Amino acid sequence: MKRTRITARTLGGSLAFAAALALAGCSSDDSLVDDARPAADIFAEAEANYQDGDFTEAATGFDEVERLYPYSSLAKTAMIRSAEAYYRARRYDEARLAAQRYLDFFPSDEDASYAQYIVALSYYDQISDVGRDQGDTIRAGQALREVIERYPDRRGTRR
Repeated sequence: MKRTRITARTLGGSLAFAAALALAGCSSDDSLVDDARPAADIFAEAEANYQDGDFTEAATGFDEVERLYPYSSLAKTAMIRSAEAYYRARRYDEARLAAQRYLDFFPSDEDASYAQYIVALSYYDQISDVGRDQGDTIRAGQALREVIERYPDRRGTRR
């Protein structure tokens, strides 16, 4: 059986490598650090962006509140505001995804009908010509029908 001799050089190299790994964890690269601001500050900035008409930036801010503080009291509001901001920015796919995420988490909440309405509007606003592809027209009608059927007593829902 062959024995391996540990020399000072081998040991020193191993220790240097271990020290380098340990110090790499202490990197000061700010791009790896999440936003350390409170949820209320991020939400307020997103709301200010929304009021200024920068809907895409607002949606990103609302998404950050949800991502960084998923259990905060603002997370639920940030979810629906994100869907609304994406819709206002005419980013319909993102609006539908955000609204559907809200519906998945809060299907019986008072804003669920509004989230379903955003889904419907995002399909409706993508209808370019009713004589062409009817896919968005059909999906818009189905989504609006779902608003009426699932939330008949909610404000804004009429038969």
